[in-house]
Amino acid sequence: MVAIEISPMIKLVPLNFTHTEDLLSLIDKNRNFLRQHFPWVEIQKNQKQIAHFISTYDQKMKNEQGIMYGIFKQDQLIGNVGIYDIDQHNKTGQLSIWLDQEAQKKGIAKNATQQVIQFGFMNWKLNRLEIRCKSGHQDTLRFAERLGFNIEGKLRQSEWFYDRYEDLIILGLLEQEITAKMA
Repeated sequence: MVAIEISPMIKLVPLNFTHTEDLLSLIDKNRNFLRQHFPWVEIQKNQKQIAHFISTYDQKMKNEQGIMYGIFKQDQLIGNVGIYDIDQHNKTGQLSIWLDQEAQKKGIAKNATQQVIQFGFMNWKLNRLEIRCKSGHQDTLRFAERLGFNIEGKLRQSEWFYDRYEDLIILGLLEQEITAKMA
């Protein structure tokens, strides 16, 4: 996988082992914020666990089963965005993004996500992408809807979130919806 330049200052670079320490530092810096959104935060606590995460995506990228890009601003890691749980038969995948709190509300997340969506539809010929978020996260719902995703339903109590089950809202985007917007 090659890097994608979003602007002269922002690039998407496939995560690799050289990013392990920087990714752990970024997670640690944003841990309290991330804990509100992602149950994996408590699992990613040391370099060994981060290296395992990166290794998993390195293998998925080789098999076109997933991709995880680091979002870099002037060579500093500020988040990541990717597609995971790719089903090659049905041509579907799930989208994930998170960004350093200091880098939010500047259009970086939207631009990075649009590039990954385009990659998934054009390069891997996916038909459908989805975002799953906890039902109370209005910012995430608005973000997904601005990208063209539509609310498709709710998975009741489908994610264990530290001490309780949470409902997840499913938002979907079809390749034909992106193609129609570009026409």
